[in-house]
Amino acid sequence: MSIGLILYIAQIIAFLYAIILLYSKSKKFPKFAVFTLWFSIALLILTLYGFYLFSRDILATIAMAIFVVPVFIAIIQAIIWTLYLRKSKRVKNTFVK
Repeated sequence: MSIGLILYIAQIIAFLYAIILLYSKSKKFPKFAVFTLWFSIALLILTLYGFYLFSRDILATIAMAIFVVPVFIAIIQAIIWTLYLRKSKRVKNTFVK
């Protein structure tokens, strides 16, 4: 198995665990959700870096260029969600178990 496949399987398991924490209103959810967000961002960046390393033809370069904008949007969204999950009083009052 490749390391990429292992990381994506780990990401799926983390998402499933985050859903369990969310619906059980666990106090662990906000921190784990932030971890899961940034883990996903790291995988996106690694994928983009892989495109960069292995792009030898013009089509791969175009695909990489198209992929850059969604990665930056995902980073901005992750920053917003991180701030919300860490600072919000509503989150602190909801996840109390």
